[in-house]
Amino acid sequence: MTARRTELRIDAQIGSDPTLATRRAELLEAAGFDGVWISERIHDPFLGLALASARTERLTLGTSIAVAFARNPMTTAQRGAGRTCPA
Repeated sequence: MTARRTELRIDAQIGSDPTLATRRAELLEAAGFDGVWISERIHDPFLGLALASARTERLTLGTSIAVAFARNPMTTAQRGAGRTCPA
């Protein structure tokens, strides 16, 4: 039987304020975190992800909360798909 190797990934929540998302993502990447998550409270979470993706290289980015019923499904899919393409 071959031993199965698993990796432990460490992610963090960067809040919901897009003006702080970039700096927080940069600090977490420098500290060795693997990914960051942003939630929707007042602001669009995709804006914060876009800002963070422009200033980081290896972090996995995601939304922990994105209110889908308040958005057009096609627009939401296009926004999400655009974040998966490497720069």
